[in-house]
Amino acid sequence: MHFSRRESLALVVLLVLISVGAGVFAWRRSMCGGVTVSEPAAREPAAAVEEKELIVHVCGAVKTPGIYRLPAGSRVFEAVAAAGGALPEADQEALNLAAFLRDGEQIRLPRKGEAPRPLVVVTSSARSEVAAAAAKPSFPLDLNRASAAELEAVPGIGPALASRIVGYRAANGPFASLEDLLNVEGIGEKTLARLRPYLRAP
Repeated sequence: MHFSRRESLALVVLLVLISVGAGVFAWRRSMCGGVTVSEPAAREPAAAVEEKELIVHVCGAVKTPGIYRLPAGSRVFEAVAAAGGALPEADQEALNLAAFLRDGEQIRLPRKGEAPRPLVVVTSSARSEVAAAAAKPSFPLDLNRASAAELEAVPGIGPALASRIVGYRAANGPFASLEDLLNVEGIGEKTLARLRPYLRAP
């Protein structure tokens, strides 16, 4: 192929420009090749901090005795409030309502004239002993003082029925006689007959 002088000159200029451009590109690449820019690592979300809870047993002269979960750092008066508050006959001065709660503690609010029981902390090593003692309550139980947990020890009374008995007592006052149990949902004549040996009421 034969090129004219003008075409040959244009081709040489084009090749020179290509060479210069390639050289500039290579130079700029060598200058920037050692610098690496990376995106900042995304921070992992902070692990959620679980709030520690206390599990306490509130019983005695409160409206709704039972097991309650309260935040760590709670005090005795908050446990009483969680159980519906104190009954009119409760002796609130018998307990230190400002004391801090401990996990596994039993808070028993006594009635006026009743000797308060010491606060009980149930540790893992003592749970079996507590369970054994609870399995052999002293019968007959006082229907107007027994907690839901104590009522559950009576043959034929489960958690739901014990809760209904305590709830009825809180709403209507003390049982005048065992026959008042017939007003509690789930208790009929046959059930009452089975419960009589284990309960008493004035």
